[in-house]
Amino acid sequence: MLSTGDVQGCLRRLESLLRIIKFPGYVDYNGLSKGDPSAFLPIVSFTLTSFSPPFTEQLMKAGLELTGKTDLRFTDTMYKALRDIFHYQPILSKQQFLQWGFSQRKISVTCDIINLVLQKHNQLKKNHQRKVGTRSLIQEKDLSGTGTTTQATGQICREPVELGFQSSVRSPTSGNDGREETHLRLTAASDPDNTTSEVEGRLSALEAKIESLLSGQNRLRILEEHLEELERWRNSGKTEEVIKISRGSWENLMNRVLLLETKLELNNAQLSAPPPLSITACSSNSTSYASKLRLEQKAYLPVTVDK
Repeated sequence: MLSTGDVQGCLRRLESLLRIIKFPGYVDYNGLSKGDPSAFLPIVSFTLTSFSPPFTEQLMKAGLELTGKTDLRFTDTMYKALRDIFHYQPILSKQQFLQWGFSQRKISVTCDIINLVLQKHNQLKKNHQRKVGTRSLIQEKDLSGTGTTTQATGQICREPVELGFQSSVRSPTSGNDGREETHLRLTAASDPDNTTSEVEGRLSALEAKIESLLSGQNRLRILEEHLEELERWRNSGKTEEVIKISRGSWENLMNRVLLLETKLELNNAQLSAPPPLSITACSSNSTSYASKLRLEQKAYLPVTVDK
């Protein structure tokens, strides 16, 4: 039996981790202390699907989709992700995690999942920053090479102006545009740090847009799957044909059935009734019975003897 102090300590640890990942939902601490699975599943779902977009993308590349599933399928996929990606074996089985109880162990498993996702998120973030840094260095080298060429070109363009030569082909407006363009190139070459930071800002904005587009594409794919399931369900429900008749026809049919049932009952009653006796038989029986009575009365009469 677990003590209350151990459960409270685990809850405080979980609360600190939820602050780190900025969990936006409601936390049912009463359900967590009792081991209610409905209190743990939203926390685990947010940690695996919404907290870290790079980690969510890695899960999708591995074929581990966690959105739009029942509790049983979500738990099954979650255990596969913990086994294949983190090489982590929880102390509870899938059936135990979906049952009531085991509060301290469930809190411990949830804390482990949050810590693993945090480590993976930081690792993916560092790799992303390294890629961006390498890309910015390459662009900076390209810009520095372009800057030296621009400086040499600017010196060549300035020489005719310093000597006082004026081209008869170009107009004054075109000459001013050329000077402004040369000035902008020289400014970009003289301040490469500002240009690099601007390029990095644009790249980060583009990456954020790409991530939002990918998440929207994933949601659309999930919605399409749900629509396909609904279509299949509707088609399966339409396999049995339904016959529709009018109300008047149905009442007429019921009246005919009632009439046939009444006729059948009358026929059965007539067949079960005994046949009637004839009048002659009744009269003969009555006369024979009366003659018998007379004979019996005569037999009991006293006999008088004449002297």
